[in-house]
Amino acid sequence: MKMAGHRLHEVSSKTIAEGHRQIEEFDQIAEFYEPQPQGAGERWCRATRFLRLSMRQVRRAEDRAADG
Repeated sequence: MKMAGHRLHEVSSKTIAEGHRQIEEFDQIAEFYEPQPQGAGERWCRATRFLRLSMRQVRRAEDRAADG
């Protein structure tokens, strides 16, 4: 299932310019739909959420390290 795509605009890509909104929207969609699938779909949703949480923690740690 593909939920969204992206297009390149003359000035900049909206995907890049508003990436934070895309992440927030994905998290909202995942929160709503995660409890619904069963079996492999449920495991995939849960694994995706944990991967995203892990990536978020890595970014925070990198930001803290860069700030010194």
